[in-house]
This record gives sequence, C-alpha cells and structure tokens, in this order.
Amino acid sequence: MSGRNQSLSKEISASTPLLSYNIEDGDSKYSSHREAAKNCLHKYVPITYWLPKYSLDSLLRDIIAGVTVGLMVVPQGLAYATIANLPVQYGLYSAYLGCFVYCILGGSKDVTLGPTAIMSLMVNRFAKGEALHAIALTLYCGIIQCLLGTLRLGFLVRFISLPVISGFVSAAAVTIGFGQVKSLLGLKKIPRDFFDNVIKTFQHMKETNPWDLLLGFCCIVVLFLLKKLNRTKWEEYEYVPKWQRACRKFLWLLSTGRNALVVVLAASVVIAVESVNGKSDTFTLTEKVVGGIPALKGKCLKQCYPKVAKDFVKKRFPITSWLPEYTLRTLQCDLIAGLTVGLMVVPQGLAYAQLAGLPQQFGLYSAFLGCFLYCVFGTSKDITLGPTAIMSLMVSSYGMPEDPRYTVALTFFSGIILLAMGFLRLGFVVNFISIPIVSGFTSSAAVIIAFSQLKDVLGLKNIPRPFAQNVYYTFKNIGQTRKWDITLGVICVLVLVALRKIGRLQWVKQKDSSDSRWMIVAKKTVWLTSISRNALTILVAALVSAFFYTHGHKDIFTLPRQFEPGLPPIKVPALSFQVGNTTVSAQKVLSDLGPGLVVVPLIGFLESIAIAKAFARKNGYSVDASQELIALGIANCLGSFVSSYPVTGSFSRTAVNAQSGVATPAGGIFTGAVVLLALGVLTPSFKYIPKASLAALIMSSVVTMIEYHIVPNIWKVRRLDLVPLAVTFFGCFYDIEIGILTGIGVALCILLYRTVWPEVIKTNCGNYVLLKVQGNLNYPGVEHVNNEIQKASQTDPHPPAIVVDLSVVTSIDFSVTQALLTVLEEMKNKSILVFFFGVQDDVRNMMIRSGIDSEIINQGEQCVVDRINSLEVVSQN
Repeated sequence: MSGRNQSLSKEISASTPLLSYNIEDGDSKYSSHREAAKNCLHKYVPITYWLPKYSLDSLLRDIIAGVTVGLMVVPQGLAYATIANLPVQYGLYSAYLGCFVYCILGGSKDVTLGPTAIMSLMVNRFAKGEALHAIALTLYCGIIQCLLGTLRLGFLVRFISLPVISGFVSAAAVTIGFGQVKSLLGLKKIPRDFFDNVIKTFQHMKETNPWDLLLGFCCIVVLFLLKKLNRTKWEEYEYVPKWQRACRKFLWLLSTGRNALVVVLAASVVIAVESVNGKSDTFTLTEKVVGGIPALKGKCLKQCYPKVAKDFVKKRFPITSWLPEYTLRTLQCDLIAGLTVGLMVVPQGLAYAQLAGLPQQFGLYSAFLGCFLYCVFGTSKDITLGPTAIMSLMVSSYGMPEDPRYTVALTFFSGIILLAMGFLRLGFVVNFISIPIVSGFTSSAAVIIAFSQLKDVLGLKNIPRPFAQNVYYTFKNIGQTRKWDITLGVICVLVLVALRKIGRLQWVKQKDSSDSRWMIVAKKTVWLTSISRNALTILVAALVSAFFYTHGHKDIFTLPRQFEPGLPPIKVPALSFQVGNTTVSAQKVLSDLGPGLVVVPLIGFLESIAIAKAFARKNGYSVDASQELIALGIANCLGSFVSSYPVTGSFSRTAVNAQSGVATPAGGIFTGAVVLLALGVLTPSFKYIPKASLAALIMSSVVTMIEYHIVPNIWKVRRLDLVPLAVTFFGCFYDIEIGILTGIGVALCILLYRTVWPEVIKTNCGNYVLLKVQGNLNYPGVEHVNNEIQKASQTDPHPPAIVVDLSVVTSIDFSVTQALLTVLEEMKNKSILVFFFGVQDDVRNMMIRSGIDSEIINQGEQCVVDRINSLEVVSQN
C-alpha cells in the first residue's frame, strides 16, 4: 500500500458519509441468526455493506479519485519495477488486480493497493531478478497472509516497535536512493548489493553519460518544484485573484500528476533529441517492454507452478515417491512385516495403557491410526508409530489418567505443536539434548516404569503413582502380596526373557546355504516364536485366567477393569467439558496439562527421530527431520479424534519391522489392520488378561532400556559428561521435566565452561615455553589465556620467550585482539618475547589489522631461537 496514494484518496473523498463505517460492527451480538449471518457477511465481504447504498454522487467522487490515483500509479509502477530488478511491465501487472479485489474485500475507503518502493526492494532482495521467483514469492506471501488473517494473528506486528520500523524505512530509503544513482548517471553493470553499488558507482564516475545526468537532474528539479507547489498556502498572499478556486484545483492537479507529467515530458525530450542527432544511444533507455494485458495462464505459470507443486507434493506426501514403483514383491514383504508387528503391538498396547493409567482399550485406540497416516506422510520405511513405554509414562505424569479427556486433549495439543515445529523447521531444537541427557532420562524412565509395575506383579492395590511413594508403599505393603499374581508374573517374566534370548542365538541368526529345508523352517519358527513372545505369553496367561474364571475362581488373579468393546468412536476431542456441575474450559485444560504441553511433544519427537535416523543409516536411506515432525504431528492431532493418547516411534517394533524385511511404509497399513481386527473381534476376551502378565511384559521390555553400558564409555572419553547424565537420571526420579531441564542446563553450563575456559597445555621447550590453546578463543576466554601467559612469565628464571599455539582457533573478535595487545605490552616491559604459532589466515589478518606485529606470527622455531639469542646478546652488552 502506498502512503501517498492513501493520503491522496483521503483528500479527494474525505467526509463521504456513505463509506464511513466500522468493519468491527460485525462483532456485535444479534438475537436473530439471520442478523448474525448478515453481520458476518458485511464483516468479511464489506462491499455488501456499502454497495446497496451507493449513489451517483459517490460514483462521481470515486471516478475523480480513481483517475487521479491512476495517473500516479502508472509511472510509479514502471519505476518500482526497476527497483525490483524486473522488466518494467511487471510494475503495471502488479498495479491493477489488487485495486479490484480490495474493492470487494477491503475495509478502508482510502487505501489503494499496488507496488511500493519498500516491497520492490524486498522483491529485489529475495527474487534476485527472476520473474518466476517473484511470482512464486507473491503466491506464498498471499497464502501466509490469508492464514494470518484467518487465525487472527494480526497482533504479531505489535512486537515490532516504532523505532525498529523507523530504522528499517530510513535504511530502505537510503538503499533505494543509492540504488538509483547509477541510472541517474547512466552507468552500466553496477552491482545491486548496497556496498558494492556505492563503491563501483564512485569508481566508474568518469563514465557518466552527460545527457542522462542532465535529464535526471532536470527531472528532480521539476518534481521537487511541483511537489512544493502543492504545499503552498495561497491564502497567505494578497495578490491571489478571485478565481483562486479554479487556480488551486489546477495547481493541485498539476502537482498530483507530476510523476506522469515528468515521464511524458522526458520521453518527449528523448524522442526530440534523438531525432535531431540521428542517434539512438544518446540516453540510456528502458529495455523493450512487452505489450498487452498479462495472460491469466502464461509462461510463468507453466514453468513455475507445476514444478513447485510437484516438488511440494513429493516433499510433503512422501508416498508419491515410492507408490508408483510398488510391486507385488514389495507387497509381500510389507504384508509379512506388518502382520508380524501387529502381533507385537496388540499386547503392548494393552500393557502400555495400563502403564499410562488408562482403560486398556486406549492402548489399542492409539495403535492403529498412526500406522495408516505415517504410510502417507512418513519418510522412514522401518519406523512404526504407536504407544510406547516412555510416552505412556509421560501420559501417567501429565495426562490426569482419572479423566481420559485430559489425555486426549494432550494428544491434540501435542500434535498441533509438532505440526507447527515441522512447518517452521524447528527440528534442530532436539540438538540441545545431548546423548548423556537422553541416556540418563531413558534409564531413569526404565527404572520408574519397572517399579510402577511391581505392584501389579505382586497383586497390590491402592499404591500411589509418584515414584518415591510407589517404592515406599510397595515395600510397606509387601505382606499383602497375592501368591497367584506373583507366581504368574514371575513365570511370564522368565518366559519372555528366555524367548528373547533364544531369538538372539547365533544359530537362529546364521544363514547357511547348506541348510536343509527343514532347518530353514525350524530357524524361521524359532525366530517367529521369539518375535511373537508377547502375544504368546499374554495368550497363555489369558487362557489360564479364563479357565479359573469360568470354573468359579474369579478372584484368583487381579483382572483389569471393565473393557469397553468395539472400535473407538470418531469425535472431535473435547477441549472443554463438564465435570459434575462444573465446566472445565480450554484454558483450564491447558493450565492443568502445564509443562506436559512442551515435554511430551519434544520427548516424542526425540524418541521418534532418533529411531528413524538410526535405521536410515543402517539401511542406507535418508529421512527428513521436518517431515517427520509433520507426520508425527498429524498422527497425534488426528489420533485425538479416535481417543488416542500421544504416540511416537517404537524401537522394539521398528527393529522387528526391519528384521521382517519391510520394504515401504505401507507395512503400517497391515499393522493397523491387525489392531482394528483385534478391537472389532477380540475385545470380549481381553477382560481375562491378568494385570500381572501385562506388568511382566512391560518390565521385561523396559529392562533393556537401562543403558548401563554407556557409563564406562563416557568415562573413557570424557568423565565430565557423566555429570549431566547423573543429574538427569536422579532428577527424573523427583520430576521428569525437572530432571530433563536440569540436565540440559548442566550440559549447557559445561559447554559454556569449555568456551569461557579453554584448556591451555604448558610445555617447557628449553629456550621457550609453549602454551597450546585447546579450544576456540573469544572474549570470555581470552582472559584465561592471558593469565596462563602471565603465570609462564613469572617462573624463576624468566623464560626468554613464550610461544602460544593457536592452531585450533578458527576466529577471534575485537576484544580478543585488544587483550592480546595488552599482554604483549606487559611481556615487552619484562623483556620476554611472545610468538604465535599455527595461526590460521583469517585470524592472522585480524591480528595484524589490530596492530599486532606480523613478525611474531607464524614464524618458524629457528626464527624464535635466533630472536632469543639476539636478545641475550643485547642484554649481555
């Protein structure tokens, strides 16, 4: 929007009562639905408000204003296109459609849309003179502005203060002004970058075209005079004639149309001069302009949009990359892998729901939709989404298990946050969580999960969920252990561990070409039995429980609460709901979920992307972290519509998926189908599954998550990294988010310590002392290096020279150079030479520019010895 055009339009049609209305009137409440709909239409399509009242007087005013502004925008459009580094016709292409659209949808009677100097500068900066890029930029800007308007995010501009706007506008004006000096002087091949523009303009000043300079100077003078003419207050002069009204109108129109007038006069002068001289190169002219109205579907659309759309679809819908190459062989691989993983996820879903403190059907509700959606949006062929032990623990901590509606709301908001992170490409935030922190959290979570399931193995009831209370009351009530529950639980643990060990035997993994068909079948059977150990164990436990239950022993095992059969209802997640006679608002739900809104999506993404990258490296393909965020966000957001709790990638199921030979993400379709089949057919039988068997399944699964093997490895490499691991591990026992945040804080402090306090290794080399800086050097750390130089100079006897090895230093700043100059002066007063070895070129140049003698930088050892000897000779004389 042009500020001058806006002021001009106000001056012409100000005080028009018809168009002076308030768009926000639509916010009023009407008792009638018809009035509310009418008000909404007036708000979002404002032309429906004023058009029925349009009169002939309004038409005359608008014609005068529109034609007057049109005389301004034509020359402005041509000029602004040159600022944008585009063919001049694009300035006119940009100047008309916005006027028509704003007439229908705009809320101000004064504003006119079109090209401006600042927007032209922005286009020049980002489109780099490519018309196709400029058109694509226009499209994306429009989409983003529509989204901002729909989401009512206009308040974001309030965070840009007036000084910031003033600074930007002023800098843009200077940049634009200098950018046009080359055209004023008739110079060619001047770069568009500001500093290069200024330098090259002055360097080529002697190549100035006098005709261009003369014409440009005359145009500036005429434009300035005509502009001042409009600001003259004629009533101050006594000689104004009686026909002053007509005179004022004529002068005002002359001043307003000064741009068009000057352009026409300049074009006439050029034609006249060149016709007299008979030359066509007297003035620097605009390139050939393409005539006619731009086609709605032309070259730009044909070349740009289909390619952009194709790339966008491939990037955001990865299924389009592999589906055209899908074969019957690929289908067979995906079918086998999907069914195998399905046999795992059903018992795991039941067990993890118990861990989350939810009815067991919620584990299966969470296990199918993510598989279907990831097939469309995911970039890893191996990973499978669904409930996991870690996410179940998160739900237990933040989701208020006594009311599943909180958990479903947590799923929805987690999906929204993950989607936002994906579109904003914020996947890098997980890089701040180091491996020791992840290891400490995972190990701590495994211990917490195992202890939380101990009560179900023992058959204890009414045990609190917080870790410390759980441990205390479990051991306090150990005398109430139910013998049948503990017997079944221990047997299930032993069977699960034994089957897992059998599946890892070298005999089973080894493939020998000499194996007979029966041997191959035997190995496959053992492997499949090991993989399906969860389903087999739960099946046998349920059969035993059902046998006793149907024979009158209903209380021999602790069974889960009533299982709701059937498929989950599809409904919008309740973000506000009734609890008794109290209405829980969405704000209250968000407040109750608290830090879980941040911790749950971050931990979910961290777990999922770590698994995806690990298997991508192993199997030779790549994953897109931002697209993984989007896939995970969609799975959680839409999963909340089927009562899912937060899901992420499962390491155990992903490993089995890869071992089963999955070829594409389509394996998830068959996994999800198995879960749906279980929900539709098997749910009446789930009530017989003892809680002890599910607890045993969880305990046997999480015991492998305790990463004790990483401790000796860290000890060998860098012992200090054990500190964030230990802080995270023990902190999570108190509170999960406190443990994670404390661990991150400690890790950042260690990182900052390495920056502020770089290690300096001191070595005595006979004639000199060598100080080797073991880290980068910046203004917080240079003081430490100076102190080491001071200490080296204070030894008795004083060393003749000190050599500082800066071979690992890649950059320095002004503060570093000043500190080095200070210590060099001190050493000079003590008659101690200081040399710098291994200095990289960029660092060396900065040191020399700051005033450090180049003769003490990167000199050889022999040179140092010679300088020391010469210093000793001088001192002896």
